Amino acid sequence: NMKRALVWAFLVSVVGCGHTGGGTETDNPASPLKDFSASGCKNREPNSGQQALVLTSDADGLQCVEWEQTASGALTLRLLNFPEPCGNAYLGSAALATDGVLELTAYKDTCAVFKCGLCIFDFTYELTGIATDEPLKLRVGSAVCESEPTTFADELMLPISEQPSGIACRYLAQ
Repeated sequence: NMKRALVWAFLVSVVGCGHTGGGTETDNPASPLKDFSASGCKNREPNSGQQALVLTSDADGLQCVEWEQTASGALTLRLLNFPEPCGNAYLGSAALATDGVLELTAYKDTCAVFKCGLCIFDFTYELTGIATDEPLKLRVGSAVCESEPTTFADELMLPISEQPSGIACRYLAQ
């Protein structure tokens, strides 16, 4: 499993986790998720005559979680270079679990399984109602689609109370 083969070199404290649970729909009013976006597949060559839409960044070769508190009080979390099965469109959900951990999930818009391997994606979550006066405990997971269970493979702590913006990265297995 490619996700489990990733070697961590986090810049902040990280704890491994194998928790499985369900996500919350994007339009659920109790969800802190205000907006979600996903990049296209970043590791596929464009067809002839097309140009890649994603520019090379400092995060190449790294898997990162970037955070930024906005002037409006929202919190933007960007998951950079996350491997997921290829698909046409990804959706996201966010929920505060009963243990106080913010759970972010990405899932395909359809439950169909495509035989095209893994892609590398960026996912952006804009959140409201997240306390910023203490470090943020974050759990990152994925599901085949909204109706399937979420597998949470990663848990980490972001120092959002000390730094209004920042980034935590690990090496991405090739």
